[in-house]
Amino acid sequence: MFQNIFRIDSIFYRIGTKIGHLLVLNLLMILTSLPIVTIGAAQTAGFDVTKRMILFDENKIISTYIQSFKKNIKISTLMLVILVGVFYFLWIDWQFLLSINGNQPFIFIGVFIVTILTLNSWQYAFFYQATYNDTIQQTFKNTLKIFIKRPFISLFSIVLLVGPYILLGLSGYLIIFGLYVHLFIGFSFHLYLRTFILLFIFNKEKEFYS
Repeated sequence: MFQNIFRIDSIFYRIGTKIGHLLVLNLLMILTSLPIVTIGAAQTAGFDVTKRMILFDENKIISTYIQSFKKNIKISTLMLVILVGVFYFLWIDWQFLLSINGNQPFIFIGVFIVTILTLNSWQYAFFYQATYNDTIQQTFKNTLKIFIKRPFISLFSIVLLVGPYILLGLSGYLIIFGLYVHLFIGFSFHLYLRTFILLFIFNKEKEFYS
């Protein structure tokens, strides 16, 4: 029985291998994100690895990640700067809306819609770049198309993107726990789970990628 557990084709061996790969990927993402401005490239390279892990049972984690990181660093960094810039102005808008106690409902609705669309671009853009070689303009255009065509699953994916971090912010103990988890495997595991949904969505909407 115990011999079967440690066989190469056993489920325990496969799960252990996946965990090991995610640990390595998590470390790579943390190290390459330290300059801050390279977080976008780290996201793209991370998606490239998790996508290949799911589709092709990729085990060359380090070489695949480094190659993808170098390939996408310029365009992913530009996308990150654009998205962070939009989020900054949205943060100012939300501060203004909170200060007037919601007395401008039309402005509130407009800012809310822009916030959702920006989160949608964030959740799709880096995965898109890990899959297709396209311009920034075309990338954002196609992420908007997907949201219009698949609003419900896109909203669910947004919840999966930001939900865990909102929950961590509810308690100081959860924040500390989350920091420890993310230090070892949290970033890569979160990316890995989201990749399943993103692969499903993108496979359904291939006609948009033109």
